[in-house]
Amino acid sequence: MAENEAALRAGAFDAIQVFQPFAERLVRSGAGHIWYAAADRGLTAYTTLVTRRETLAARRDELLRMTRAVHRTLQWFAKAP
Repeated sequence: MAENEAALRAGAFDAIQVFQPFAERLVRSGAGHIWYAAADRGLTAYTTLVTRRETLAARRDELLRMTRAVHRTLQWFAKAP
């Protein structure tokens, strides 16, 4: 996230996703502003997979199994009280 903060300040990115204290530091300095604060929606759980195309191709079967496992887990969460 420190790299994202530096890249935004340098003008390499137009938008970034960061947690605190990075967001607050950018806002206070005037180098950034908040488009959307996920914390405003209340308690939330989410899962994200970010990978390079080369990794996706090289480890396709492993990542497919992982994605299916996450899907089954999320289905279970949806049904759980």
